[in-house]
Amino acid sequence: MTVRGQTPEEFQRNLAAVRGLLDAPTNAPAQTPSANERRNAEPEAPAGDAWVCKYHGKGLPSKKVPGGRYCPAKMADGSHCKEQWSSK
Repeated sequence: MTVRGQTPEEFQRNLAAVRGLLDAPTNAPAQTPSANERRNAEPEAPAGDAWVCKYHGKGLPSKKVPGGRYCPAKMADGSHCKEQWSSK
């Protein structure tokens, strides 16, 4: 917001018009977990073939970890996705 070319009354009107945008909401919604909290949360057990990677979709059964699943996709930078689920 600029003050140039405004009278004090015009500035006060403009300030009052945008003041609500700068204030924190009074009835804030319940906080959602942060990315770190979601990443560190215990994985939920998939029902059958239901486990899905949060980035790419359906995971595949692991050949190395019995009952485990992994994401076969690659990330945008070309590295393999590290999302996996283990029944252990």
